[in-house]
Amino acid sequence: MVMMLDAPISAEDVKMVSADDYLALLSSGDEEKCHHALIRLKNEVIGSNRAKSKVIQAGLVPKLIKILVDPVSPVDLQTETIIVLGSLAKGADANVRVLLDSNVIPVLITKLNSPIPRIVEATLSCLRTIMKHPMAPTDHIFHEHGLVTHLINLLPRSISIQENVTSILATACRTTEHQNVLASHGLIKSLVALLCSPHNRVQMSSLNCLVLLAYKNQKVSGMIANASFGGKACPDLLSDLVNRDKLCSIQLAAAKCLAYLCWCGVLPSDDRRVVFKALPTLVRMCKSTHNPQSRMRAAETLAHLIENSSALQKIAAMSDHLITTLGEFLKYQLPGIRLMGESFLSHHPGGVSGSEEDTHVALALRKAAFLAFASLGANDEEIRKKIIDTPSLMDTISQTVEDPKQNEEDVLLAACRCLHSMSRSVQQLRTTFKDYAVWKPLLKILMGPMVPTDLAIVASSTLCNLLLEFSPSKEPLLESGATEVFSALTRHDDPGLRLNGIWGLMNLVFGSEQRTKTVASLSATPHLRYQTAIREVQTSAEPMLTSKMQEDGDSAKDFIMGNEDVLGKLATYLGHTQTRLPIAATVCVTNLLSSASEEKLHERQDRLREIGIDKIMHQIVNQGTNADALLFDKAKDALQQFVA
Repeated sequence: MVMMLDAPISAEDVKMVSADDYLALLSSGDEEKCHHALIRLKNEVIGSNRAKSKVIQAGLVPKLIKILVDPVSPVDLQTETIIVLGSLAKGADANVRVLLDSNVIPVLITKLNSPIPRIVEATLSCLRTIMKHPMAPTDHIFHEHGLVTHLINLLPRSISIQENVTSILATACRTTEHQNVLASHGLIKSLVALLCSPHNRVQMSSLNCLVLLAYKNQKVSGMIANASFGGKACPDLLSDLVNRDKLCSIQLAAAKCLAYLCWCGVLPSDDRRVVFKALPTLVRMCKSTHNPQSRMRAAETLAHLIENSSALQKIAAMSDHLITTLGEFLKYQLPGIRLMGESFLSHHPGGVSGSEEDTHVALALRKAAFLAFASLGANDEEIRKKIIDTPSLMDTISQTVEDPKQNEEDVLLAACRCLHSMSRSVQQLRTTFKDYAVWKPLLKILMGPMVPTDLAIVASSTLCNLLLEFSPSKEPLLESGATEVFSALTRHDDPGLRLNGIWGLMNLVFGSEQRTKTVASLSATPHLRYQTAIREVQTSAEPMLTSKMQEDGDSAKDFIMGNEDVLGKLATYLGHTQTRLPIAATVCVTNLLSSASEEKLHERQDRLREIGIDKIMHQIVNQGTNADALLFDKAKDALQQFVA
């Protein structure tokens, strides 16, 4: 007779029950035997990946699912079966794949309609575990009719349900469409109420869900900012959760939500809850007194918060030795790990290499530091100088971009973003960038096969700066095939890369005339297309720029308005001595402001005024007869767009 076990069974007891025995007991039709077998199976698989794999390999999953779909299965059997499935889902990837292939998710979803609270709670816990797996079809949450509404309606029932439902919805929220669907179903109101829960785990899961809803979604962020509970606005509730008497994880999540609301523009950058709560909390969380994961998340969130605000960048740079703190990220090492040649290598007795997790942590901290430095130095020359002076920064960046295969793609992208930000400094272009010759790995990245678009845009933007007339990198770039690379970019499918190709070629052509003529004079068949591209820039800058913008429409215009470097070059070219470039730039300005919606028109007008475009236009017009006639007319046309 199989006895019910209330305590963990011994290894000797485990051997007494084979897979065939379990199959026999679960198929016996005897409720008591089946129940005892499930309890024993549960005790066997909990905490043991090996036991989980054996159960999967023995083919017990179909039998477990059969118990769930049987309409007459007793409550106890259903509950224990769901718990066993949830434990199996915590095993190896192959085990989760077997569960998904067995269509366990649709079966579990039917159990959410059960009138028995413990079945619903066990089902939500199991679904939560499965949905966290990368292979899980999270879209199922949105495709199942009425499921989102049902999950939200379950929230008031219990603490366990609140934690599991918010976690499931957060995991499923992966696209803008998902954010909008969840918001339209009233989830925000429920989440804001849960922020006032006395239970930390409920607050934490609710915050994580709010963060994912707000991420780069202005509409949903506005709904969150306007929501309230108990007469208190959501941003104020978030501000309270940032206080130091809260768990560090809750402080960080609340600060992250405030940062996302600010990034979307629903909270101004000078909002007291941003300046005096979110930003200082994120800076403090970067300190070595916190664990590496918290430090990494804080730095990445800080980078996101200050990305578009020069005021916040200056405040952050002056806060609590932040630049020095971020520099420490680059030196991070766990016990048994030392930094050699700027690579993280593990060394243990017997020559056994360190774990992949150690390396991942170190790379994640690098990435976070690169992103934070990129945002900090986006606009201020003094801040850039302090960043560049950070010990080992340029060595670490150089190592990262020179050996991309040894780094994760997102770490490489972060390193390039940092270089791009630093390349806005004339002084650094003439000194640090010359010393480290970063143009070589950047050009190599662009020449590589199947380069991700985001990486190609950042790398080419940085090279555009390195190709400016006063940059020492320009000549070696010309000699190394930059003309061919940027000419190819002008024919790329992505409008941002096409635009960078144009700017790159323009920077190649102007200045360094003798070298340009040498390259442009190449007449062999393989070089004809590059010669044509250069001639287009030399002789017809205006048609080239205007046709590209007309071809790409709003996508190109939005890219230009969101790219600091392109806008800076636009202002530079307006004052260029060669008439064709100012003419092309004025046409660009006119096109940027024409055929735009009222909202976009005002945004673009304000942004162009910020960088002084309207003043330059007035200067051209005020020259009167001294100005080129065509340029005068184009400038007048452009100025009309500022009063439209």
